[in-house]
Amino acid sequence: MGQGKLAHLGRIDPDAAAIWTEGWLAADDQPVAHVLLELNRYRKKPLRFDEGELAGVRVSGSFPLADTDRALQGILQSTGLRLTRVSDGELWVRTK
Repeated sequence: MGQGKLAHLGRIDPDAAAIWTEGWLAADDQPVAHVLLELNRYRKKPLRFDEGELAGVRVSGSFPLADTDRALQGILQSTGLRLTRVSDGELWVRTK
């Protein structure tokens, strides 16, 4: 986009948009990396992950944006991913 050109943004799911206005992040068979990127927009300290490592992992559910730790726990439980805290305090989402 830019330079006076328009870009097609794709279809907007009205149900997902409605749930977002109520403070929830909805995912329907979405790549988990995409959902984590969206969740990071609401976190003070972003989650780290390797998109290549998470490729192929998909998630469905509704996750509370007001409690991103609870949302993260729901994502981890539904995908089997795990959370690792590294020495500098960063949180990494990993497969195993």
